[in-house]
Amino acid sequence: MVRAALDHLARLAGKPLAELDPARRDAVAQEFRATGGAAAATLVRVVLQCYYRDDRVLRSLGLELRAPFPKGYTLEQGDWSLLDPVKAQAADAAAGALAIRAASAPCSGILRRRNPATI
Repeated sequence: MVRAALDHLARLAGKPLAELDPARRDAVAQEFRATGGAAAATLVRVVLQCYYRDDRVLRSLGLELRAPFPKGYTLEQGDWSLLDPVKAQAADAAAGALAIRAASAPCSGILRRRNPATI
């Protein structure tokens, strides 16, 4: 997927991104995000993972130059109520999945009990 994303980006740019002027580079990036699909999303994740592992970035964020685990990092306490909409959405999705399973259960039971001799 990463290779496909890089190939797509190269086709859009027509030459190395570093050689494009800032306005054209931004336009290519916008088009890539809009048309790159899953491959572009994968490439973005890979780049971000690499970026946030770089010592210079960790230093600029005031973090120790170490792996986050097993010690972990202490986060300042914030307003946990900001997650309420996300929790509600997850609960709604779980309830919907249960409703679908419950609605389809009678049908799946009939299919499991079907006796070929009686068909």
